[in-house]
Amino acid sequence: MKLVRKNNGEMPSPNGDAAPWHVLVADDDADVRALTRLNLKGFRFDGRPLALLEAASAAEAKQLLAEHDDIALALIDVVMESDDAGLRLVEHIRQERADPFIRLVIRTGQPGMAPERFVIDNFDIDDYKDKTELTSARLYTTVRSAIKSYRDLKTLEHNRAALSTLLAAREKDHQALEAALLSTERFRHALDNVPAYVYMKDAESRYTYANQPTLKLFGCDQTGLVGRADSQFFPTETATRLRQIDLKVLAGQDTTEEIEVNADTSARRVYWEVKTPVYKDLEKTEVIGICGISTDITALRDYQKQLEFNAHYDPLTGLANRVLLVDRIERAITQSARRGHAIALVYMDLDGFKQINDSLGHDAGDQLLIALARRMSDVLRQGDTLARIGGDEFVALLMDIPSPRDCDPILGRLLAAAASPVAIGTQTVQVSASLGVTLYPGDASDADLLLRHADQAMYQAKKSGKNRYRWYDTHTNQVP
Repeated sequence: MKLVRKNNGEMPSPNGDAAPWHVLVADDDADVRALTRLNLKGFRFDGRPLALLEAASAAEAKQLLAEHDDIALALIDVVMESDDAGLRLVEHIRQERADPFIRLVIRTGQPGMAPERFVIDNFDIDDYKDKTELTSARLYTTVRSAIKSYRDLKTLEHNRAALSTLLAAREKDHQALEAALLSTERFRHALDNVPAYVYMKDAESRYTYANQPTLKLFGCDQTGLVGRADSQFFPTETATRLRQIDLKVLAGQDTTEEIEVNADTSARRVYWEVKTPVYKDLEKTEVIGICGISTDITALRDYQKQLEFNAHYDPLTGLANRVLLVDRIERAITQSARRGHAIALVYMDLDGFKQINDSLGHDAGDQLLIALARRMSDVLRQGDTLARIGGDEFVALLMDIPSPRDCDPILGRLLAAAASPVAIGTQTVQVSASLGVTLYPGDASDADLLLRHADQAMYQAKKSGKNRYRWYDTHTNQVP
């Protein structure tokens, strides 16, 4: 891990690592900054180390932000040179710098200094933590999740820009093709070397010409192509859609469509297709055919789908992640008010997982998490949600709960599922779970606060012996 101190230069990584993840630590407490360095020592993600940029004030943090345009995460103290210096720094990042990518985690050592919901909602704050909450493991998880989110957002933005560039390039190709004559051998040779599928059809949507990439795709030569229709090369459903698009073009329209072929098979392909009418004369009085150019964008679409999946689901277990969970909690709160039934939030932390992970290795730990996630999902009801929000932390959202006692059977099943032995290779391992539970209505009507209360109840379950559940008391605002 690299460390960059304000006005003290940069400490080079002992391993000579390039392109580290830059993380800004803005805190006026030197001990907090030192503890952050210690807890993140040796941190790596995606093969890259960390470089910490330290600032003792919001003013110093702004200077570092001006010097570095690739900061992935900012850990920001609320109270620095003023009581709201950290929140003003957030406003500077999101509004003045207009930076939507850097991930923001607010930290405070002073209870009651939480940012207003307006700040959280409008400046895209990823998390808010008391400094006492950020133990070594939780800080590691928070930083890793934030950097992963930053990487995925930057990758998605890069692919969107690449797609825009591709479409602009295809539009230029389209305009060039419309203006050109395909009668010369020289031009035909040029089209054969275009990395796209170029073709022409007559007024009946029958092929009259195709470049070599298209002929190779269809498995025929130029002689075998002429006079044939899409129904001889594509599935019936695809051919029907292509014919509908052709009719628009033959009516004088330019079209741009995304075509998916064999959507339910491993041979699925996605094409970005631009078509334009071919006119009889320069006055465009009569359409006599179609000129088209298609580009295979299957890999790009698959990658975008994967990014969208990763944005809402845990890649290891396939469960909902925190983002999707919070959205479902907010929807559940709305439905609860309409139906008159309560919802329950169950915060679960595995007991003894760290020892198994440390002794048998991360691969074994991952296998255990996958197995327990499947078992706990199986004991929930249809309509309930199980999410993984941390290393060995899960949350269950239970819908339509008539009374608190109706949760007991489900909570018992969750405890039993978590405590079931799991075979990993030649060994059998076993853990348990501590559960914290809270209800809406009765508790807060805010997803983050409900999660925090359930988390507090879970910690009490651990302290009182583990492998059990505890309720959050909404009357005393504490766990009994």
